[in-house]
Amino acid sequence: MGGISVGGMAEMTRAINVLVYTNQNNQEEVFLKNFFSEFSKKNSINNIIINKTKSANLKKDKINYDFCFKSLFEIESIKKDYSDSSWIYPATIIGHKGTNLKPNKKIGQIITIGRAGTMFFEEILKKYYKEVYTHAVTKKDVDISRIPADSNFEQEIFNKCICNKGDIFFLYRKNWIEFVSSYLIAKTVGFHHQDKFDYTDTVEISLDINKELILITIYIMLFFNTLCNFKISHPKKFICLVNYEDLVDYYKIINSHKKINYKRKKQDFFKNWKKIEIQINKFIPTWNEIRFNALDKLRQLNVPTIKNLDELF
Repeated sequence: MGGISVGGMAEMTRAINVLVYTNQNNQEEVFLKNFFSEFSKKNSINNIIINKTKSANLKKDKINYDFCFKSLFEIESIKKDYSDSSWIYPATIIGHKGTNLKPNKKIGQIITIGRAGTMFFEEILKKYYKEVYTHAVTKKDVDISRIPADSNFEQEIFNKCICNKGDIFFLYRKNWIEFVSSYLIAKTVGFHHQDKFDYTDTVEISLDINKELILITIYIMLFFNTLCNFKISHPKKFICLVNYEDLVDYYKIINSHKKINYKRKKQDFFKNWKKIEIQINKFIPTWNEIRFNALDKLRQLNVPTIKNLDELF
């Protein structure tokens, strides 16, 4: 699937297949008709087949479309919809230019996938912000397809309330092996922070790794779709992207932060870790694709990525 061509395409004699994720409202129909009329002229396309859909389907959307678009035409006037799951698929956004305000630099809050150095970043925030709200984590058992539009059921999606007037930081991490090993340990013994749990007597973890990795994939999809839906639902809120590895590279260590003391290598918690790692590596390309597509949408919506808070202050 490709993005928008900017011209120079030879005249197309075959039919061009286009997929469009739409809002499915009457005013959008006029916009799409005009957009594809101009698009066909610019790219010398004689025969264009436009496939419209509101929902996303991984197998269906793997069809060899020549172009894929996501229409956000007049998105501000549409009911807020956290059930939109198409953000994690390749598409070029049309009909909407995302805006991002300047940070208020007074109140800050993290929205995180968890096990991503959240407490570490929270301690960093406290050195810059007068007030830091407790971080919000996306819940793992949410069926976003059942969340009615315009209900703004953020209490159903996040474990904490979202601050109304604060700056929001989307926190994720790049290293999937580290994330998955931390996540599976936490799922077994509890999601503890810093040095608040003694892991000394934790028994060797035995699990159905394929089942666990499928559940993790569903959670990753939920998390990254939620970030994009949150941006659309909060068009006037300052939001930026941060990843854990960049923070560690820049800040190295925060004196007030205590890392989780596992007492041993995380891999040593698991029975047959080498086999588990092989299975994880099979899933990583899918996770990379999900993350890349969602982050690409957020960048198209002008959500900045920062490597440290000194870029803002």
